[in-house]
Amino acid sequence: MNIQTLKTSLDIIEIAHQLGIQTDKNDKAHCPFHEDKNPSLQFSRSKQIATCFSSKCGAGTMDVVNLVQKKTGWSLNETLKWLQEQSGLVQQTDYPRITEAAALKETISEAERIEILSDLYQLFERAFIGSSKARAYAESRNLNHRILSVGYNAGTFHHSTNLFTNRAAKLKQYEALGLLKKTNAGYGVFGKGCLVFGLSNARGQITGFYYRSIEQQNNTSTNTKTGQHYYLKNRQGLYPGYPAPQTKSLILCESIIDTVTLMQSLEKQEHRSLLANYGTEGSKEQIDAILKLDHLEELILFFDGDDAGRNGAEKIAETIQNRRPDISIKIVNTPNGEDVSSLIEGHEKQIVSDLIQSAKPYNKQTQQATEPVFFLSSAQPSVEGNNSKNGANEKRAPEKKKIDAIPTLPTLETSNPNHIVYRTDATQYVIKGGLRMDLDSMKVSLVIEKIREPENPNHYQPKSRNKLDLYEDRQLIKICREAGEKLDVSPNRLETDLSRMTDLLDRYRQSQIQSKQHKKTIDQSLSSAERAEYMKFGKQPDLLKRINSLIGKAGIVGEENNRLFLFCVAVSHKMHRPLHAVVQGGSGSGKSYLIAKVSELVPQQKVKRYTRLSEKSFYNFGEYELCQHLIIIEDYDGMNEEVEYAFRELQSSGTLRSAVSGKDMESATIQTRDKIVRGPIASMVATTKAEIYHDNATRVFFIGIDESLQQTAKIIDYKNAKASGAIQTDAETKAKHYLQGYVQTLKAYKVNNPYLKEIKLPVPADQLRRLHELLAAFCNQITLLHQHQRTKIDSHTIKAEKADMQLAIELLFDSIVLKVDELDGRLRLFFERLKEYVLARGKQYLFIQREIRQHFKISKTQMQRYIIELEELEYISYKGYGRHGAKKYSIIYWDDNAALRAKIKEQLGVRLKDL
Repeated sequence: MNIQTLKTSLDIIEIAHQLGIQTDKNDKAHCPFHEDKNPSLQFSRSKQIATCFSSKCGAGTMDVVNLVQKKTGWSLNETLKWLQEQSGLVQQTDYPRITEAAALKETISEAERIEILSDLYQLFERAFIGSSKARAYAESRNLNHRILSVGYNAGTFHHSTNLFTNRAAKLKQYEALGLLKKTNAGYGVFGKGCLVFGLSNARGQITGFYYRSIEQQNNTSTNTKTGQHYYLKNRQGLYPGYPAPQTKSLILCESIIDTVTLMQSLEKQEHRSLLANYGTEGSKEQIDAILKLDHLEELILFFDGDDAGRNGAEKIAETIQNRRPDISIKIVNTPNGEDVSSLIEGHEKQIVSDLIQSAKPYNKQTQQATEPVFFLSSAQPSVEGNNSKNGANEKRAPEKKKIDAIPTLPTLETSNPNHIVYRTDATQYVIKGGLRMDLDSMKVSLVIEKIREPENPNHYQPKSRNKLDLYEDRQLIKICREAGEKLDVSPNRLETDLSRMTDLLDRYRQSQIQSKQHKKTIDQSLSSAERAEYMKFGKQPDLLKRINSLIGKAGIVGEENNRLFLFCVAVSHKMHRPLHAVVQGGSGSGKSYLIAKVSELVPQQKVKRYTRLSEKSFYNFGEYELCQHLIIIEDYDGMNEEVEYAFRELQSSGTLRSAVSGKDMESATIQTRDKIVRGPIASMVATTKAEIYHDNATRVFFIGIDESLQQTAKIIDYKNAKASGAIQTDAETKAKHYLQGYVQTLKAYKVNNPYLKEIKLPVPADQLRRLHELLAAFCNQITLLHQHQRTKIDSHTIKAEKADMQLAIELLFDSIVLKVDELDGRLRLFFERLKEYVLARGKQYLFIQREIRQHFKISKTQMQRYIIELEELEYISYKGYGRHGAKKYSIIYWDDNAALRAKIKEQLGVRLKDL
């Protein structure tokens, strides 16, 4: 048998599926040889070729042999041998001799394979623990390696073979198993730079590997790149293993990563197992394992929310139902564009359980007819490196003829919500810019064009571009008539297509609305081990000092009191009475940077950052979109009066209520209805303003940024240490994640504080009421931070201790002083520095603005603001002109701020002792 005979015995599309290249109903696929957003690889069954029409790709036109060689990187000999096995034909002598490694494969027993792979997997597990890069990737994919068995292939395992008595033989075994490939420079390691998961047989022994690439660049020596996945050749075994014989409910996921993620997210249940499907097609070994489960009552297919996932789930459901009609089969309705991993990352943890609970029963009678699904071998060799055929003894079943198959109706392609495609056999409809969520209309920007012929891809096809409402029949009929004339297509055909497309768009829009309603971002779930670790941390003595130390390790230099105070404010977003802080400082002083860095220490799902807000911004949020969130406003100075008012109402009452006009869906009349945005919120804002509107100021804590030279030196020293490598970025990230994890363990208890009534604040009477409320809320927050070591009165209430009052007042001390002080925090810092400068030269020293500006390195504008404010408050006085007409000033009021601070501290200290 010659090569041409071999080609004619194969179907290039079936081989493409074996290689992991999924085609659509028009026999198009995403080209694997370049970055391909839209399918550009066109298959022709009649000609048995595949052609990539993208100008970015050099693949060109390929027959089945070329396709396999380019996709796998195999030699011609290996390619022909594998294709021969797929065809089921007997090998003839006109093929080249097989390689030594391929011949050695036949001499490796199953027991030897298990022993070699089991030993290697233990080595990979140890390599994972020692690789920060592998652990970081696992954490980025929400893989908890503390409870998960996972390895890492650093690509050095074959160098340790000098420990064996027969190194050469061991290397040949590795080569035969597909772990190594001989190159001119030595050996290429298959799956280098990948996470490794073990595939197990029915006895729980490792018989194969699954690799997940974590490299950031293409690796030409190993044919791997980021995000790709691979299987060791002659793939055997299942992940996470064969389901237990007593399994009654089985969840089948599309990939190993999805299975791992789901394993960590679902609570364990007796008689329920999970199984990875290795893509949408599956394998014979997986199907056989499912069919052998005598006690299986329910099979749930949890595949990706795309066309390939939905079609693959239906094919497998049909296969199982045909052979085991006693099993109840359900298919999870995964939202469009989502998979298990993205659902866990961007939604509530409960969403996967809800989707599983609401999975739709599969009934073959109600499904559209699809082509039969064939499981030709125990594995797909598409991405298996230098491997031979998987399951070499299996022969390809003869292709079955389609008998009266009902044609599959076109579906929407919604992977890009701003470029929705509906394609029939002759015409393509593209909706640009997505769909509006208004249910009383369907206004779209629509492009209509005829499908280009594969034989003449460069031929220009006219397009009809329109803006229309698909709910308007008259408008639709007119568009169809005009487009039909332009494109030479029957208007009736266009009208039928658009009618079907509108029905699909209706369902798609409804699913999007439901998905948004269900998508409530919450803190990422913690494992029981992690929760126990964080709670143990929360029970340690000097908790605030330990937290402050972690804040410093997270990259916030200096500002020890301010950063801990702001952390308490940030954490309060979870509580019943959130806190609010305003950080004051000059331009470029780092105030925005400070609040931004502190906000990174709490779970990011509950943080909203803004640099600008329009007048109606707060009113246009969803009802619960801001509830229990931390709001960061980086520039308070840019907020106008309307925004300030809305912000103030959210801070104080926790609710915004406005009356808006809209159409009543029943009466079709314009009516006024309530628009509600609910809090409560916590907030941190930065400002250069010396004064803030009084009603706003009484609701917040004020903090003055440290603009001293000592603080500047700390920041520069830290940046230098980081640049030199003395401080690692990984250490910052680790500290940040640790604090986020601890915050997740905190709950919103009520606080019983019997000590608060004993505290009398030394502030003016007009500010006493609001400041006392702020003190009470902050004391409660300190108690809540210590909740793992405080007494619980009942399931909703914990009791404050005297230490909480002491810690709260220590942190609040600067804010209390600012309430008493006539100068705001920013101006006070400047005046204290000015007094030091003048006092060093004598109390009667006259200074000019330029010398102070240059000494303190502040801008001319900022200096003028300070001088004007201090002059108005009669702290300094103008004393005439000096040289070159420069104005001279002197300090006329030497207030003793240190004495004031000491007096307030003494008064509060006496009160605390009396508690």
